[in-house]
Amino acid sequence: MWTPYYLNGFGGQAFLSANNTALGKLRAGLAARRVTPCRVVFVGSSTTEGYLITNPGARYVNQLAARLQAGYQSGILAEPAVLTVNEAYAAPSPAPGVHGYNAGASGTDSSTYLGQTARERIGSLNPRAVIHMIGSNDYANGMALGTYKANVAAQITSLKGLITGPCVHVLVHSYNRGDVASPANPWDLYGQALYELAAADPDNVAFIDLSRTMRAAGTPAADPLDLFASDLVHMEEAGHAFMADTMMTALGLPGAAHPRPQVSDSFNRPDSTTTMGATEAGAATWTTSSTWGITGKKAAPVSGASGNVFVETGLADLDATCVITYNGTAGLLFRASDDSNRLGVFLDAGGAAIALYKTDGGATSTLTSTPFTFTNGQDYVVRVVARGNLILVYINGVLRLTHTLSAGDQTKYGALTKCGFRNTATNTTNRWDGFSVAAA
Repeated sequence: MWTPYYLNGFGGQAFLSANNTALGKLRAGLAARRVTPCRVVFVGSSTTEGYLITNPGARYVNQLAARLQAGYQSGILAEPAVLTVNEAYAAPSPAPGVHGYNAGASGTDSSTYLGQTARERIGSLNPRAVIHMIGSNDYANGMALGTYKANVAAQITSLKGLITGPCVHVLVHSYNRGDVASPANPWDLYGQALYELAAADPDNVAFIDLSRTMRAAGTPAADPLDLFASDLVHMEEAGHAFMADTMMTALGLPGAAHPRPQVSDSFNRPDSTTTMGATEAGAATWTTSSTWGITGKKAAPVSGASGNVFVETGLADLDATCVITYNGTAGLLFRASDDSNRLGVFLDAGGAAIALYKTDGGATSTLTSTPFTFTNGQDYVVRVVARGNLILVYINGVLRLTHTLSAGDQTKYGALTKCGFRNTATNTTNRWDGFSVAAA
């Protein structure tokens, strides 16, 4: 029988933690985040890696990192994007704030989810927390419980020797996958093993159980809320959001919400070759300089179209996001008044690059750009944060461009509030989706 200390009075019916003592290391790091980076590393298998979730921002790792950043802001304009450990280990950012790093590897189990190289790279980041979500493949493959427990313990011991600062290891007993007809061991016993590791080392290891929360929501048996993908192993975006919300609360941390979008549109309405209609949030009407419509629940230029489509957001300082299905030069427009006066981020821009443009009285010029190779048919999450004269451009969650507007450009564009899309030439296969604009 488990005899855990229940966290925040929720009791075993929701989620529980073996102790709160070790979590003090993470809280101390969060308290110091305005002076020194508070790094959090996520390790595990396919759920941690984000398998099947094509939008990086919808993965549980990215969502939990975003919730931590919202609750513990850095005091600078834009919070750091989630990177992989392999991207960051050689020269980790010294910027303040909460930094998230993903070291998930699909298909791994407790014996393989971290090799020596990965552990050394995690050690070089000197994180305040390492969140371990491992056990699903051990359960599916019938890993002996004693071996499973010893494997996880060995990973923690190795990381302790490589991480020089205070660090809590958070062991997460996730959800019971639904594709194992005759398991060698009950799923709960893998959670018991993790709980025992945390109980034996209360100053360094904490334990969170998500599986009971999932059961309360009807998973994996009936899954009435469609949290699971069809393989009954991996989560849909809603499942990842559920995990991030539950873990934020289980960690005993405030769940500050993201700014509410002022205008947003999923284009989830019938196809049209003549109009894009109005946004779902904000009820703002799309206006075009050429013919745009809806195809397959995405914004789409109509045959032969080359031009722009705009919507009034009421925001000049903004955080704008959309997903572009790339098949040729395409853009996200912001701080615009009309076709002839606008700022915009363009993918490809005729030269395998991401470019920030301005159009002034119909004359277009490049403000800054960076090389980038795009793949036809691939979705790219484009995000622009504009506050005052500072413009930040992210592609798939990674900061790619930073630009400070000149005094003249700030005067010209600083109060313009329309956003939209641009299609070039006669390309009719570019698509736009997931449009959202919030105050920055």
